[in-house]
Amino acid sequence: MKRIAFLLTIGCLAGPAVASAKLPHPSATLIVPVRSIGGVGIGMSKAAVFRHWGHTSCFGGGEVCYWYGPGSQLHAERAAVGFHNGKVTSVSINAATTASQKFVPGQLSSWKTDKGIHLGSSASSVGTAYRHTGGLRKNDSEGVRGWDIIHGDDTLRFGGFDIGPSKGRLRYIQLYCTPLPGQC
Repeated sequence: MKRIAFLLTIGCLAGPAVASAKLPHPSATLIVPVRSIGGVGIGMSKAAVFRHWGHTSCFGGGEVCYWYGPGSQLHAERAAVGFHNGKVTSVSINAATTASQKFVPGQLSSWKTDKGIHLGSSASSVGTAYRHTGGLRKNDSEGVRGWDIIHGDDTLRFGGFDIGPSKGRLRYIQLYCTPLPGQC
């Protein structure tokens, strides 16, 4: 899992090839807690992901693939899928920001849970919407400042902005499995 997180970070800094990768346009943009984001879930094959989201640039021997929105890679909204042995181990969507880290609504902000939670929602709204959901845990660790919904080996994380003009709003939503890659 640490290797996938590292590759996701490196991919954010990757070169011009990533800039040409467009955001996914799946037929379903529903975020289903601990199951899928935009129709992509843990264990899905790379071929199935590409059928749902379209082809894009991949790094780390094909272990991480990115789809970027318009603008500077550092501030553009993006989606990423991590793989191990050709199977999905993580899926995430991230909001676009200004240079001052202010949230900018975009295409991925329209992807929502059945309770209306999306990029840009207040982090506190997750706790309200899912208060009766088993496995809901507040996560105030640095870089998260949001909520985790945990079921078995899988986690859906709603991460917020730590500082700046959009503090307390959701910056990213990530689905991942917690065992070592290959054990998901």
